[in-house]
Amino acid sequence: MPNTHRLAGRFFSVLISLAVALALTQAGYAAPTLCQVNDTVYRADGTPAQGDVVILWPAFTTADGSPVAAGQVTVQLGAQGQFSASLAPNAGAMPAGTYYRVTYKLNDDSVQPGWQGQYRVVSDFLTTGDIVPGYAVEVAAPSRGAEFSAIVRKVGVQVISLGDDRSLYAIDFANDAAEPLAFQLEAITLPAPVTTVYTTGAPSSSLYIDSLIAAQITDVIASQVTMDAGAAPPRGGGIEVRRSDGGWGPGDGGNLAGRFTTQMFTLPRLSRAQSYYLRQYDASSPAKYSRYSALLYVDYPL
Repeated sequence: MPNTHRLAGRFFSVLISLAVALALTQAGYAAPTLCQVNDTVYRADGTPAQGDVVILWPAFTTADGSPVAAGQVTVQLGAQGQFSASLAPNAGAMPAGTYYRVTYKLNDDSVQPGWQGQYRVVSDFLTTGDIVPGYAVEVAAPSRGAEFSAIVRKVGVQVISLGDDRSLYAIDFANDAAEPLAFQLEAITLPAPVTTVYTTGAPSSSLYIDSLIAAQITDVIASQVTMDAGAAPPRGGGIEVRRSDGGWGPGDGGNLAGRFTTQMFTLPRLSRAQSYYLRQYDASSPAKYSRYSALLYVDYPL
């Protein structure tokens, strides 16, 4: 039996798909078996919440045929925010999609509905050029009785047509009642800063050479990938490409994809999703490399 979803922050009313419901019996029917739901409610600052939890439900019939009349129950939170309620299973209940509306009425706070969800859309139908976490959105879902403002929390992008520049967006959103916009800081001890400069051999007192911040993929076909390093290689040096970010230098060939003396070059493509790490190196001995790797990632059907 899962616990109720713990939502920290302001008071809210939220639809939750608990596999439970309060059991009320009607004459001539057996009472459904109750399940005990226990949890602890915390505020956004981590302190135990104080107040009441109000659970409302529509009329429905449990999977074993026991009817449940519409109603509500109020549960008072314990001294340490403890929550406990006797509820009956609603998995497989009729009508399908029966939900509970739970309102947290915490002391010294306001009451507002809390909502969260995900919206999936092809990039062609985005009303804006792009969308990133932090954007404010207006959500209207009449089937859920929901109309509210929310903040985009996470955006997933999957390329479905490289030629048409078309992607599938999965946009996760929530308002502050369901998912507070807050973070917690912790005190940590940082390690001592590195005082030497990395090279493939002994430490060097000279500076790193520039990182390849303008590197890009210019073409992808089934068997190969064409890249532009974004800068011409140093005189006497080149561009080193590896399949993982490590082993830089001529002495390690385990993950080496290639070493090139031109700005543009082609590499074999061995799988649908593949990562390429690039650093440039100069002609000194031992060679100095870029301080940071440039990552180019491909995920496209073979």
